[in-house]
Amino acid sequence: SDPDCDSLVNHIHISVAKPIYDTVSRQTCGDTIMYDGKVYTEDYKYTVIYQSVAGCDSLIRYFDFRFVETIENVMPVIYGCDSLLYNDRMYYEDHIVTNEAGYTEYGCPIKEVQKIVIIHPTKRDTVISGCEFVELNGDIYYNDTIVQLDLKSTLCDCDSTVNVHIVVLPRIESPTIELSDCDSVVVNDPDNGVVVFKEDVDDYQCIYKKVHIIDGNEYFCDSIVHYKIHVKKPTYNSVVITGESSVVYGGETFRRSKVIRDTLVNSEGCDSFVEIKIVVERDLGYPVIVDKFGYTLFCNNNIGNVKFATYQWYKDGEALPGATKEYYEGKKGEKLNGCYYVEVTSTTGREYVSETYCVDKDRELKIYPNPVSPDGVLVIDYPFTDAEKRNLRVEVYDAMGIMVKDFVPTSYPIHLDATLPEGHYFVLIFEADDRMLDARFIVR
Repeated sequence: SDPDCDSLVNHIHISVAKPIYDTVSRQTCGDTIMYDGKVYTEDYKYTVIYQSVAGCDSLIRYFDFRFVETIENVMPVIYGCDSLLYNDRMYYEDHIVTNEAGYTEYGCPIKEVQKIVIIHPTKRDTVISGCEFVELNGDIYYNDTIVQLDLKSTLCDCDSTVNVHIVVLPRIESPTIELSDCDSVVVNDPDNGVVVFKEDVDDYQCIYKKVHIIDGNEYFCDSIVHYKIHVKKPTYNSVVITGESSVVYGGETFRRSKVIRDTLVNSEGCDSFVEIKIVVERDLGYPVIVDKFGYTLFCNNNIGNVKFATYQWYKDGEALPGATKEYYEGKKGEKLNGCYYVEVTSTTGREYVSETYCVDKDRELKIYPNPVSPDGVLVIDYPFTDAEKRNLRVEVYDAMGIMVKDFVPTSYPIHLDATLPEGHYFVLIFEADDRMLDARFIVR
């Protein structure tokens, strides 16, 4: 106021409020904690700060949720013989007893777990088996028997009785088995593998393992098998069949001497190999008919040691009237067609029959190259039928009538290896035993 004198003094008291600290704690022995509508399943620690309108801290709250485990103490196992009295209760079977022994500082129970095992005296049967004998507790048993054993349990000295059924499995020896076969006998020996016998054996022994099922268990015992081995031998024979003009064997007619091999069955049921020598007495043993371009056939009187005096020509098995010359030709200008042979009489009066030669006027034989080089291949081209191909045979003769090649063709046209000395040759083709084709060629 005037004159500058203090007239009013205001005192202002300022106070700052401290925040409130709050702690929310929960402990449980269970699986969940429920708080403020939320469920917690594990430990949880968190701080929440609440502020005033002016932005000052007014409340700081700590959350501390803890899950505490129940303590279980496992006690040593208690054994009882047939029964056990525990905590005023009688137990007759195995059991696990849980007791509460107190509480932890968080109020959770402390549990004691006690396992009870009851040993029952037994009277049971068991089976022991073996091959030829059984050993039990130092004793050897050779026959089936029952042995009673009194046992005590090492845990609580409970008496147990065991009836042991001893089953002795015999060593089996089978009756002698006779085995026989042609040429050899095969035995599958478990110890020696596959054994092949070529000769007879009176007693061959094999040891097999025989399986015995006893009380659900498998036992393998020796089983001895005796074999008597008989090896049946194939036989080898030689037979000579003769005929004057021809020989019939196996439904086939042979007009030329030859050797064939056949397989028959002997008295023991095995293959018998037979060499059959077919001897046609009137066979010359070498070809004599020569074809001149399919129009004329000649009987060659210049090879071999036999000289001919008379001739009689045949066609398809029938004698041709007037065909008594050294050659035969058909109608003038017409090719021959059919199968021909000639009967001749030698200057000594002996009769012979030539090979059979067949001519087909509708099929042409081609042979090339001719001449052929000594290291070349001669091609024989002819339209053989499928039936003819199954029975063809090729023979090659030199100018002296000596056979130098003999083979069965496997491909067509026929390829003939011409590795021969230089000179003139005859190639004859037979279907079965009948001469079908012939041709001359030169190696040069």
